Amino acid sequence: MLSVPAGGARVDFALTRTPGRVSVSIDRRAVAGAASQALARLILAPGFPLDATVRTVTVNGRDARFEIRRMGDIQQAVVVIAEPGAKTSVVFNLEDGTDVYQDARQAAPGDRNEGLRVLRSHAGSDRLVLTLEGRAGRTYSLRLRTPRKAGAVSGGELKAARAGDPELVVTFEGSSNDYVRKQVTVALGTRLPR
Repeated sequence: MLSVPAGGARVDFALTRTPGRVSVSIDRRAVAGAASQALARLILAPGFPLDATVRTVTVNGRDARFEIRRMGDIQQAVVVIAEPGAKTSVVFNLEDGTDVYQDARQAAPGDRNEGLRVLRSHAGSDRLVLTLEGRAGRTYSLRLRTPRKAGAVSGGELKAARAGDPELVVTFEGSSNDYVRKQVTVALGTRLPR
C-alpha cells in the first residue's frame, strides 16, 4: 500500500495483480485537524511491460478512456479520473506481459545495501533482456512472470517452480564485495494458453 498527502487528506493506493487483471483501490481519508478539499482530478498511470496489451480500463465499474504512453522499457496506461470520490476502484484488463520480480525484504536500521538491482527489464518480441547489478561472488534469485514459453537463458539459470512463477538464478563473478553489472537474456516463445 502507498499513502500520499493530497488536498488536506491522505490518499491510500492498494494494487492487486491477478492473471489478466490489475486492480487499484483508491481510498481518500481526512487527516485530523486539516481542512479537506475535494480532488479536482486524479491521474493514474501504472507501468506495464512492453509485451503486455491493455484491453480495457474501468473506473468504479464503468468503461473509462485511457491512453498508452511508451516510456523507455515500459508502457503506461494513463487514465484521468475527474472528481474522484472517497473510494475509487480502477481495473485494467490486459494480456499480461513479461517481467521479473523479487520478494520484498524489510531492511533493518543500519543494514548495508546487499540486494540485487534490476537496472533494466526490456521485454521484446522474442526475448527478455535484463541488466542487473549484484555483489561479486553472490547468487540472487528472481521470479519470472510471463504468459509466454520461456526458453534458453544466457547469464543465468531458470528453475521450474512447483507452484507459481519459475525462479531465475543469477550468480555474479568476482571476489571483491563490489557491485558487478551483468546482462541476462531469456528467450521467449509463443503465448501459452490460459
